[in-house]
Amino acid sequence: MSPTTILRRIRSLFTSDRSEHLDSTSDGVATGMSKEPVRPMSDQELARTIRAFRSASVPRDR
Repeated sequence: MSPTTILRRIRSLFTSDRSEHLDSTSDGVATGMSKEPVRPMSDQELARTIRAFRSASVPRDR
């Protein structure tokens, strides 16, 4: 699955509106400015990233 497809799916899960952050990430992948890492994450790095993601607070609309 391409990175652009992954980003499109993430966008559909979290927001139906335009997102400047997701737009810039998608543009970076599409234009080649953002590249896949040279080496994949280790299991330890992945676990640490998932813990950080789960502990992050989610902003609420007011």
